[in-house]
Amino acid sequence: VNVASIESSLSQLSKPLNKRFSSPTLTDQKVADLMDEFVSAVAAQKHRAMGWGGTMYHASKVGQMAFAGLLSRELTDADSNVTVASCCPGFCRTD
Repeated sequence: VNVASIESSLSQLSKPLNKRFSSPTLTDQKVADLMDEFVSAVAAQKHRAMGWGGTMYHASKVGQMAFAGLLSRELTDADSNVTVASCCPGFCRTD
């Protein structure tokens, strides 16, 4: 079970980034590369200008959901009986 968040929404990304994360040719390495791009963009203080959402939490949730989707696709392609489930529990107050 993967705990998602409203913050994992691709709608908060620019159209080019959204398209890259939504690509049917997305791979684990491409997701890792995208996340590295985010880190570099933050270091250069250009992440917003480069189309990323405003927070590191958002970027991490987008990456998490991308990896979960890839895992689900890989397991399905392998005829596995393992199910990858993602759920969004809604707003949770945390300390």
